[in-house]
Amino acid sequence: MSAFTANKERDRRLEKEIHERLEAEFNELDHVDRYVRFLGAMSRFSRYSCGNIMRIFMQKPDATMIGSHGEWKGKNRKLKDKETSFYVYIAVAKPKRITINAEVTDPETGAIVYDHKGDSIIEKQTVFVDDMSYFLEQVYDISQTEGEPVLATEIPGKTEEHKKIFAKALESTIESPTITWETIEPECGATGQGLLSNMIFGGDADCIYYPGEKVTLREGMEEKEKVLALLKAIALTSASGDNIVAASVYHVLAMSYDQQPDYETEAVFAEVKGYGKEEMLAKLNKIRWVVNTVKTKIEKTYTDACSFSLIEYEETVPEPKPLPTIVFTESSYAITGSEHKLYNAELQEKAHENEDAPVTVLSRHTLSDHKICTMSDQQN
Repeated sequence: MSAFTANKERDRRLEKEIHERLEAEFNELDHVDRYVRFLGAMSRFSRYSCGNIMRIFMQKPDATMIGSHGEWKGKNRKLKDKETSFYVYIAVAKPKRITINAEVTDPETGAIVYDHKGDSIIEKQTVFVDDMSYFLEQVYDISQTEGEPVLATEIPGKTEEHKKIFAKALESTIESPTITWETIEPECGATGQGLLSNMIFGGDADCIYYPGEKVTLREGMEEKEKVLALLKAIALTSASGDNIVAASVYHVLAMSYDQQPDYETEAVFAEVKGYGKEEMLAKLNKIRWVVNTVKTKIEKTYTDACSFSLIEYEETVPEPKPLPTIVFTESSYAITGSEHKLYNAELQEKAHENEDAPVTVLSRHTLSDHKICTMSDQQN
C-alpha cells in the first residue's frame, strides 16, 4: 500500500470517527447546560457552520481563535511543545473546464445576436466552474501557540467614548420604526400588544417590543444594563417571534461583546429539551444567521462611527501584512487572484446543511487573516 493510499484510509477513518462523535454531540444538545455552553462556542466562532462550531466545541471547548500550523507560522507564531491538533472541515475549489451552450453577443454593444428567423444564435463556449472538495484540516487554538501578538479589534473598546459609540451602534441596529426611552417599572407585567423582555428573558422588564410599531426601553439604566437591554431589543426584533431564537441570539451577542447574560438559563431554554436533531440543527442555523447579520451591522456602524469621530478602535499591535481579498457570493467565499480558491471553513457543510452563509467583519475571534471577508451586494 502506497503512502498516499494509507493517508487516504487514515483520513476516512478519522472522518468517520469525528462524524460519529458529531452525531452524538448534537443529540446531547437537548440538555440545557450543554446547549448554553454550545452558544458560548458560537459566540466565538459564529462565522463557521454549525457543524464546524460543534467540531471545535467537542475537541477544544475553550478555543477562542484557531488556525492551521501554516497560518500561525504566517503570523510569526509557533506551536508550543507537545500540543495536539484538532480538526475542522475546509472546502477547496479547483477550476474545472466545462462546455456550455451560450447566446452569441455583439462584442461592442453586448447585445444578443439573432439569426434571420429572429432566434438568438447559440454557440458552444468553454467556461470554468469551481469543482468543490471537502477535507479535514488540522488546526490549533491560539493558546497552543506563542509568538507575536495577533491583530484584534476590541468592541466596544475601553474608554467611555467607545462605550457611548457602541451603545449608539446597538440602538441603530434595532429593527423598529420607532425607538423610545420611557419609564418602565422593572416588575412590569403583561401590557396590551407589547412583548416585555422579562416574558422571555426573565429578570426585570427593561424593554417592550411592539411588533411593527416601536421598541420602548427603560430610561435611567446604568451603562451595563443599557447595553444588555439594547441587545435584548435587537434579539426580539430579529427573531420573527421565535422565543428560543430571541433568547439564543441575545445570549450569543452578549457573550460576543463580553457581557454576562442576566437570566436563568434553565427556565429560558427549557423548550430545547424536546428538540430532535433536525429541529435543533434548523434552529441553530437560524440563530447563527441572525447573529452574523446583526454583528455585521453592529460592527460596521461602530467602526464607521469611530473613524468619523477620529477614535482609534484597534488595539495597538504590529501592522498586519497585506491580505488577499475574499469576496462573498451566494454560495461561497473565495480568495481572488489565486490559481485555485481556498474557501472559508464556514462553507464545508454546504453539501449537508441547508443554510445561508453570512459574511464576516473584523472580530477578535476571526480565524485567520486570509479568511477575513468583505461584504458583497449579493448578501441577503
